[in-house]
Amino acid sequence: MACPTRVSRLARVFRACRAVGTAYQYSVFHLHLSEQDLNTLLSRLEEIIDQGADDIRVYRLQSPQQIETLGKGPLPEGIFGD
Repeated sequence: MACPTRVSRLARVFRACRAVGTAYQYSVFHLHLSEQDLNTLLSRLEEIIDQGADDIRVYRLQSPQQIETLGKGPLPEGIFGD
């Protein structure tokens, strides 16, 4: 069971990411950001997380062709400006 402090911290991370991207799971987001906006978000997240307990990873996708799906695609129309 997560302690209330951890739950609160992770909820703040969730809200910060959801404010600038699309949430697919509680801990998986698709973000379409400029380098500056990404750095701003990462700085904000760095202030929120416990670096000894939490883990945030960024995977840069250059195009929608790098995403493989089965069934209905997970990305809403126009997310890459198409």
